[in-house]
Amino acid sequence: MCSAQSTEDLFFLIGKWDLEHTYFPGTPEAKTYKGSLTCHKAMDGQYIRCEYLIGRMNTSEGRTITYFNYNSIYKTYEALSLSSTWPIKVTSRGSMKEVSEKKVMNLSSEFLIANNVTEYVRSEVTFDSAKMTMIKSTHIKTSEKPQWWQHMQESAVRSDTIIIKQNKYP
Repeated sequence: MCSAQSTEDLFFLIGKWDLEHTYFPGTPEAKTYKGSLTCHKAMDGQYIRCEYLIGRMNTSEGRTITYFNYNSIYKTYEALSLSSTWPIKVTSRGSMKEVSEKKVMNLSSEFLIANNVTEYVRSEVTFDSAKMTMIKSTHIKTSEKPQWWQHMQESAVRSDTIIIKQNKYP
């Protein structure tokens, strides 16, 4: 990561990825969908714009646009997500660290859903530059059901051939 935190710390996202989402992993209800993830610089390099396209059973493809950045005012990493499968716009905030030469970003958010219930979400994204893979684990709970449970496991493998020089990403 850069010595001073910045959106450049997120440049590892830039590129094309083969994606696999598993909802309710490790349960009899587990469902896995395949798709793609494409990320590039946006808004004068102040954000990374990522578009997720995920196949879904018996319905149209799900599309999510997420803008990632480092917010220097709040001193936190952020992800603003808009989805064709979920009507609530969500901004998650968190931190990033290096662990065993991997980048680990932790994000969390909370928001109201139906019937005045609050949903809490926490995600951990681990990027392995040696393998060019990303794993995202998302857990949720609600004000009605306060036990955390794993909602989704996302795996991504780099599918393009971007050349990385001196730990900088295009």
